[in-house]
Amino acid sequence: MLELKLKKLLIASEMLSSANYTLERFGSGSDGFLNDDHYVESLINQVKTIRSEMDNLQMGGVSVFLALERLEGHIKVGGNQRLIVQYITEFKKILLDELSGSYVLTLSRLEQRLFTQSEPLFGKEVANNFQSLTYEIEEIGKCLALGRSTAAAFHMLRCLEAAMRAIARCLGIPDPIKGTDRNWGNALKEISTETENRWPKATRIGGDGALFERFHATLKAMANPYRNATMHLEDKYTEEEARSLLEIVRGYLRSVAARMDQDGNPKA
Repeated sequence: MLELKLKKLLIASEMLSSANYTLERFGSGSDGFLNDDHYVESLINQVKTIRSEMDNLQMGGVSVFLALERLEGHIKVGGNQRLIVQYITEFKKILLDELSGSYVLTLSRLEQRLFTQSEPLFGKEVANNFQSLTYEIEEIGKCLALGRSTAAAFHMLRCLEAAMRAIARCLGIPDPIKGTDRNWGNALKEISTETENRWPKATRIGGDGALFERFHATLKAMANPYRNATMHLEDKYTEEEARSLLEIVRGYLRSVAARMDQDGNPKA
């Protein structure tokens, strides 16, 4: 997929169209305009800008670029203005034919911010402490920007899984070796057991005991309605549901990142 920034191409095309109009209306039978070095340079720059932007955007075939070369070459030698008008007209027709086979989607300002993410979507502390989630978090924003709500939810649940792994590591629970041990049910049981061993329920007034109890309770509450549902074909997320889940997951990751990094440090 290409990131299209069409402003330069649009401006250059408009200026070239303006030059075409000027030459058609005032240049007939005269070469006064093309004796003006500044005017010639301006026309050439517009052609170069169009070629550069079309190349960056991977737009246009061989015929488009050949038409641009003919146009630029004739301008450089101060050629006949009627021919320049003809070449500009030829280029525009060829370009329209080429673009008729293109399909372009645009993003709103809000969608563009989600797609490009100039600031970490989950905040700087999560970005620093959970660098392994950089891809997942970026994909959440991109999927939301493109209206792929269920895909965004999938990446959010992967983020929660990373948080769960960090919590287990913080408690000294070894990473699962067998694939069958990597399900949420088993991991949550181990976290619950280790939390109970370290901080019996009657003593969990505050500190890490209460914190890890909340970490576990939140993940357990999300296992069935979110994690398990997302893994099956029957369930889909609307945009509103995905954005609601985003706030939940973002808040949870921030809470975990405030206590530990992705390796569970500092240990409990």
